[in-house]
Amino acid sequence: MQIDEFSYEMKDKMKRIDIDITDKQIEKFFSYMNLLIEWNQKINLTTIIEPKEIIIKHFVDCGTILKYLKGGENIIDIGTGAGFPGIPVKILNENLNVTLVDSLNKRINFLNEVCTALDLKNVELIHSRAEDLAKNKAYRENFDKSVSRAVANLTTLAEYDLPFIKKGGQMIAMKGFEIDEELQNAEKAINILGGKIKEVNKFTLIDTGGIEPKSKDIILSQMREQVEIAIEVADVIIFLTDMKQGVTPDDKDIALMLKKSHKPIVLVCNKADTFGKVPNEIYEFYNLGLGDPYRVSAVNALGIGDVLDAIYEKLPNETTDTSDDLTIKVAIIGRPNVGKSSLVNKILGENRAIVSDIAGTTRDATDSEFENEFGKYVFIDTAGIRKKSKVNENIEKYSVIRSLLAIERADVCIIMLDALEGVTDQDAKIAGEAHEAGKGIIIVVNKWDEYEKENGTLEKYQKEVYNKLSYLQYAPILFISAKTGQRVHKLYELINKVANQNALRVQTSVLNQVLNEAIAIVQPPTDKGKRLKIFYMTQASTKPPTFVVFVNDKELFHFSYERYLINQLRKEFGLVGTPVRIIVREKNEKDI
Repeated sequence: MQIDEFSYEMKDKMKRIDIDITDKQIEKFFSYMNLLIEWNQKINLTTIIEPKEIIIKHFVDCGTILKYLKGGENIIDIGTGAGFPGIPVKILNENLNVTLVDSLNKRINFLNEVCTALDLKNVELIHSRAEDLAKNKAYRENFDKSVSRAVANLTTLAEYDLPFIKKGGQMIAMKGFEIDEELQNAEKAINILGGKIKEVNKFTLIDTGGIEPKSKDIILSQMREQVEIAIEVADVIIFLTDMKQGVTPDDKDIALMLKKSHKPIVLVCNKADTFGKVPNEIYEFYNLGLGDPYRVSAVNALGIGDVLDAIYEKLPNETTDTSDDLTIKVAIIGRPNVGKSSLVNKILGENRAIVSDIAGTTRDATDSEFENEFGKYVFIDTAGIRKKSKVNENIEKYSVIRSLLAIERADVCIIMLDALEGVTDQDAKIAGEAHEAGKGIIIVVNKWDEYEKENGTLEKYQKEVYNKLSYLQYAPILFISAKTGQRVHKLYELINKVANQNALRVQTSVLNQVLNEAIAIVQPPTDKGKRLKIFYMTQASTKPPTFVVFVNDKELFHFSYERYLINQLRKEFGLVGTPVRIIVREKNEKDI
């Protein structure tokens, strides 16, 4: 790529992230790119070697954090690799004091040549492991901010970066799409290391499944109703069109529908598979009256960043404080067509989810917020988990994954059964996923109004459920009709109870009193003349309640005695609707 073309691309792409780049900075980036390509033939620096990709995926990507950095600040880049993001932000703001750290000396040699060639001042290069450098008082707690990109998961990254940051400083981690789960897993480590997650900005992307404005097909008409609801609750609407196909009559009808909503709209033209000069086809989409269209190629992942920036700019200024969240997240799980969406619709009083007699019409997990006199809830209506042998299409495979992820996100899982079909092997599999995840569990038997009854029917049915789901003896069972609303109102108190039990914490002194009483009633087992000694018990965590038992020999702790202790804990504390876990640790008696 020649300097003129490079200059055009850099100015155009940097402009999209609100950076006006100078000719001098462009020259430095051009030299940086050529050195990167040259050295990459000798040592492994990057898999991205095409100039246009280097511009977008390295230079512009790193430039997105510039707004969080101030001139004169001391910045440390841990695991900098080929200098990302430290070198690009230094080029864009020469007043930054940048320290680049990498464990591989060959990369440090490369960065030394880059700094010399680009005449970068106030850049320190250090060949070291992060954990070793953190022991040096000259660097520990000496930086205003740390910047890292694609180094490690957030938990590990926090351990690397936070020791270097001053009190009141910031860690800037450039992460991918899995940040939500990473953030959750890393929160404890961040707190231990003296950091704090102040606020989280989120948006939820709803895939409506497409609109056929004038179709009379039952599924398509219900999809249209779902779209209308999605439009109503949305903060920002993405209108996706096909650039190769051009503006269609349906596009015009949809555009009119969207304009009537008075919601912010981002017009996106997909299948723009070549970037560079703006194609003439794009101008047709201005006729929709929705503002500037954004070109993307979903296949090649081009232009997605611009769309995300446009969405972010149009989002309302709202933040979610994770420290005071009293909302209970409830995942409704089960086989296709057992009535999950019908239950959500009955609770919400509106058709948020598509309901039909065709199994599997709800393909995605959908969140619906709800508040009443019992509390605040988020109901996650999942696609039905199918048997793997029946999961043929990619869309169904993704639905299974989403359903399992919904279980992970939930505080309480409602396992829905069809009263007419009873407990199937697939029901047991679904319930097992929730049990293994340690979630609060409620078993809901739907279509109870259609089941033929006689004296003792309910008790008999309940016994059969527990026989087939023997590991869920702790889970309460509720018999309902989602269609008529029978007993649905009893669900809220049950959800609250199970959520509270799943999050129950017991004082160590109280625990050991219960433990001593249990030992007095039933003595710990012996094996070959050696008796199990249980020294004490403490609670390690909640969700689910997890207890650590310290013993003289783990091998003597038979599962039957574990089951006995769990039953005693349930007898004393209730623990309705939640799994209980016991972790066994060996400890010498002299250490007690």
